[in-house]
This record gives sequence, C-alpha cells and structure tokens, in this order.
Amino acid sequence: MSENRHVTSYRFQIRILAVYCLLILLSFSGAVIAIRRVLLLRLDHRLEQALNQEVQEFRVLVNGKDPDTAQPFGDNITAIFNVFLRRNIPISHEYTIALLPDRFYASVPSKLPKLIDANSTMVRHWQQLTVSERGEIGNSENPIVYLAEPIKINGKTKGVFVVAIATASERQEVRGAILVIIRVTLVTVAITSILAWIFAGRILTSLRLLTKTARAISENNLD
Repeated sequence: MSENRHVTSYRFQIRILAVYCLLILLSFSGAVIAIRRVLLLRLDHRLEQALNQEVQEFRVLVNGKDPDTAQPFGDNITAIFNVFLRRNIPISHEYTIALLPDRFYASVPSKLPKLIDANSTMVRHWQQLTVSERGEIGNSENPIVYLAEPIKINGKTKGVFVVAIATASERQEVRGAILVIIRVTLVTVAITSILAWIFAGRILTSLRLLTKTARAISENNLD
C-alpha cells in the first residue's frame, strides 16, 4: 500500500511539473512573438524615416539654389542630381539613384545590387513613374525597400529620384536577437523546472507525512 501511494505521489509530482513547464513555455513563446513583432515594427519605422528624410532633403534642394552659380536650379535636373549625389553620404546598405526619362543617370554608390542596377526591370519601371511610389522588392532573404520620387518642374516630370535600402543585415540582426532570447528562455525553463521538481517533491513529502499522520489517528490513538 505504501509503495502504491509513493507511485501515485510521484506521478502527481510529474503532472505538476508538466503543467508548470507548459505554462512557462506558453508564456515565453508569447513573449518571444511579441518581442519579434516589436523589433520588426521598429526596424520598419527606422527604414521609413531614412527613406523620407532623403526624399525630403532632395525636395528642399530642388527648390534651392545651385551652390556653384548661386542661382536657382530652374529645370536643370542634372545639376540638381549632381549636387545632391556629391553631397550625399548614404547610410550602410543605402542607395540613391538618379534617373532621367530616357536613361539611367547616376547613383551613390555606383555599384548597385542586381535587382536595381542600371539594366534592371525596376529602373525601367521607376523611369515611367509620375507619382511617388513606396515599395519592397526581392525575397525574404534579401529584401530591398525603396521610395521613388518623380521630379516635376513646371508641371513636367524631368526625372526620378530613388532611395533604396537593402534590409538583409538589419533583419538578420533581429533574427539573431530572437535566437538569443530563445536560448536564454530554454536555459531559464530548464533551471526553473529543476527547482520546481525539487519544491514539488518537498511539498508532496510534507503532504504524505500529514496524510499518514491523519490516518494513524483513531479513538484509541490520539498521539
């Protein structure tokens, strides 16, 4: 009888540990998913800010003066492109591209990913734009986000200014952070599971002693 009770207690201890581990894993899984979502949203926000900042700076230049002549640029789109590309220092994996209606004009840096190089389908697509376009191209391993801004002077599109950012490294950093969180989570669950097993065993031992004592009490034995 004592052995059966011990087996039952042991099984109950296993059930307690299983429920505890399940709750912990569900909690941490939800936390990991939420953290990943937050990190990706922050990344998208940073990318959006970087794209908009470059386009806004270019718009300001279009309405400004040529530093070489101290005169307004007028409809001299190549002069605008030259000044901006000369002054612009792209962030890591950022590309600024200047397009004329009939040809690829220039870019910084000069070497571009194949998806957006001078002979790409995307460049031909951008050259035909008449309104701003925000988009993403490439696959999940190497996505490129872009913002294309047609330049209209006196009501006529003179060219297209494009800012593109390859996001593979940034997304890899997010994946790396998530992997670190998962590893820490697994170690934490393992340690807490061991502690939970020990504490559950101690609690059940006390309950077994209490049960044994209660059953030993009778009218003739109140000790």
